[in-house]
Amino acid sequence: MKIKNKILALTMATVMIPQISFACSNEVNEIYLKNSQISMLIEKCKEEIYRKKEVSQMIKNVESFRNDMYSSPIYNPVHITYISSDGLNKLLENTGLENLGESFYKAEENYGINSVFLISLAMLESGNGYSRIAREKNNLFGYNSNDRNPYGDSFAFESKEDCIDYVAESIKRNYLSSDGKFFNGYSIEAMNINYCSKDNWHEQIKDIMYNLYREINERDII
Repeated sequence: MKIKNKILALTMATVMIPQISFACSNEVNEIYLKNSQISMLIEKCKEEIYRKKEVSQMIKNVESFRNDMYSSPIYNPVHITYISSDGLNKLLENTGLENLGESFYKAEENYGINSVFLISLAMLESGNGYSRIAREKNNLFGYNSNDRNPYGDSFAFESKEDCIDYVAESIKRNYLSSDGKFFNGYSIEAMNINYCSKDNWHEQIKDIMYNLYREINERDII
């Protein structure tokens, strides 16, 4: 009887061992597969992190280049460009500021304000001269406008030429003179502090100036 039991136990073990071995093999394969998937996921994460670092570095390089470029004296609001009124008129072609080159030229000549800066300011604040305030009030700079009542509180001028002269003189006296009421320095960044509530206003101005200077260079405007 004992011998039969041993033989039966041995037979069952012989049958079960391959089954256990097969089950273990499947479990090992599943673990290996999961590990492979995890490894692949880790590698993808590493690649993504590396890519983001590369993009971040590229952005930093572009910003550094941009800051270096914009530190040039030509982006200073009191830099004299000596661009002629005819040259300025070429810059203003196909905009709502067309044929106002003479007024911007005189503003630079009379008040020592960079004509390209002043044109950029007018372009930004008036939507290239097409805003309602510009069209109906001849106010190219949204001057005296505010968030509460932009149209109602903005100044009205007899002509666009009068507006350019008035605003240029006011900016020079209040923002770009050492004894000015809102003077913080001779840069556009310094002017930004008291002139506009938007922190990136100076960047917007310089971006427009960059495009104008590029056009001046490409078209050989003098």
